[in-house]
Amino acid sequence: IKQVHKQHLAYFPIELVVSKLHPLVEQERVCISDLQNETFIGLSGEDAHAGVFITRLALGFEPARTIQAAEIVTMLSLVEAGLGVAVASAALRRNAPPHVRFLKIVDVDAGFDLHLLTRANETEPAVLAFVHDVSVPVPS
Repeated sequence: IKQVHKQHLAYFPIELVVSKLHPLVEQERVCISDLQNETFIGLSGEDAHAGVFITRLALGFEPARTIQAAEIVTMLSLVEAGLGVAVASAALRRNAPPHVRFLKIVDVDAGFDLHLLTRANETEPAVLAFVHDVSVPVPS
C-alpha cells in the first residue's frame, strides 16, 4: 500500500434549516427541545436512509412528521416554502435558496469533516497545484 497524505480542509456542522418566515428564524441558536413538534423535510430514494440516520444522530429522535424530497435542492425549496424544517450540513449554506436560514443547534455535536487525500510522495505538478489551491483558506 502506498503512503497517503491526509489533509483536513474543513468541518461542516449539522444545522437546522428554516424558512425566513419560521418563528425560530430570529434566533442564532436553537435547542433540540425547540424542535419536538416540527415537521422535518428529508431526502427520499437512495439517500433517505442516510437522511433519517443523520436526523436521528443529530437530534436524538425520529421526527413524528416528515416530508420526503427527491433532491437536496427540492428539500431546501420545501423549507423555503414554509412546509417544514430540515437538518443539513452547513456546507449547503452557500447554495441555499435566498429565503432560508441555517441555525446552530446548541445541543448537537455532529457534522462532517472534509479531507483531501493524496499520495505522500506526489510530484505531479497539476496535483500539487490543486493541493495548494484547496489549502488556501477561502474568506467566509
